[in-house]
Amino acid sequence: MIAQEVPSRIGLKYVTGQGRAYSEVLSEEIGRGHFVERMCNNEILRLAAKASDAPKNAEGDVKRPALMSLLEKELKLLWGDLTKDLPVGDGGPFERAMALLWHRMTNMEMVTHPPPAADAKLQGVTLATRASLASKARRLIEKHKAGELKLYSRWEPNRVRRPQR
Repeated sequence: MIAQEVPSRIGLKYVTGQGRAYSEVLSEEIGRGHFVERMCNNEILRLAAKASDAPKNAEGDVKRPALMSLLEKELKLLWGDLTKDLPVGDGGPFERAMALLWHRMTNMEMVTHPPPAADAKLQGVTLATRASLASKARRLIEKHKAGELKLYSRWEPNRVRRPQR
């Protein structure tokens, strides 16, 4: 059950020479300890509690401390299984620098946030938020798909067009 759920939540792409692996989901290199700490959470623990071999007391309730210990051991084994078939490649210094630049929160962006259902007076409030290049690109693509933004080709370099408000 854990082996089916965890890989998609961590997205390991390749292993490095230092025994670590690059996580696409976290956008950083992680080691086994970080992997276990990251994946040993209440959501995964609830999934493990549903397993037929989860440790239970006489009343049939799951023994949470014993289950946590077993989960940590299973995650350590899963780390080995997930990393054994990954390609080796540290990406080189240029690739690591570009990944860091792409995902580092160093820019500001004006974003109109939808309000919580309980507070309608904040509807349409625009706030400045921290953003990475990746989050800006993601937001522009979402706006384009929703029809709120038209993307122009690079053959119109002198024409700057802003979306109509």
